[in-house]
Amino acid sequence: MGGLYMQLYARKYPQEVAGLVLVESTHPLHFAGEGDMKNRSALSRAIMAVGMWGNASEEFQNTNSTGQEVMSLPPLATNIPAVILIAPQHPAGSRATDAAVEDFDNRMRWDFARLYPSATVRETHTSHMVHRDNPGLVVGAIREVLDSARGNRFISNR
Repeated sequence: MGGLYMQLYARKYPQEVAGLVLVESTHPLHFAGEGDMKNRSALSRAIMAVGMWGNASEEFQNTNSTGQEVMSLPPLATNIPAVILIAPQHPAGSRATDAAVEDFDNRMRWDFARLYPSATVRETHTSHMVHRDNPGLVVGAIREVLDSARGNRFISNR
């Protein structure tokens, strides 16, 4: 969910953003339409029900409205460097019980290239837990964005 909030912030306050790194972020439309929880497997719904309580549950229930707000704002300025790390699921390693939903999820991951055409979108070949599986990819993406932002004079070279 953090990536969805970062997208919202970057679009709402671009003057305060030097760069953007999204790591397996939620797409603004990820849980709308085809991706709605009612279209997901019973196992997926059960995992979400067990794993989401209190504030997390309320936060998840507001995902679509947050996503709509992101989409209603102007796109990210092309001079703001961005790297987006995605980890599509592949059939050989799939644990999903619904291939159509998995296909939709992967399309949403790749759709970041359309949402952020000036961003670098990179497949990680990891699980959703990119930061755990290969922290070097995350550190590298942050360094890449910082170097680019410094070159654009968004941030100090100190």
